[in-house]
Amino acid sequence: MEVCGLTQGELASMNKTDWRKAMIVRGIRKHSSVKLDWIAGELHMGVRSGVTRAEQMLKTRLEDDKQAQSMWRKMEKMRHFYTDPYSCPLFLPPIPL
Repeated sequence: MEVCGLTQGELASMNKTDWRKAMIVRGIRKHSSVKLDWIAGELHMGVRSGVTRAEQMLKTRLEDDKQAQSMWRKMEKMRHFYTDPYSCPLFLPPIPL
C-alpha cells in the first residue's frame, strides 16, 4: 500500500475498481493463494467478481500508463512485501487462536 500511496483507512472510500487497489490485488494474487472473497472484503471491493474486473482493468492500464508501470516495478522490487508477514499485516488473514 505504501508504494500506491494509500492507507488502510482510505480503501473504504475509494472506487471499488480503483487501479491502485487492483495493483495491490495483483501483488497478493501473484504471491499467495488467498481467496477472492477475502481480498474483496479486505480491500472493500464488493464481490469477488469486482476483484477480477479490477485486475482486467489494471492489465489494460499497465499497457499505456507510465505512472502505473512505475508503481508496479517498485512493488515488484519490494520482496519483503511478499515474504515478511509482519511488514504487511493487511494481507494476511487473521490467525485463529
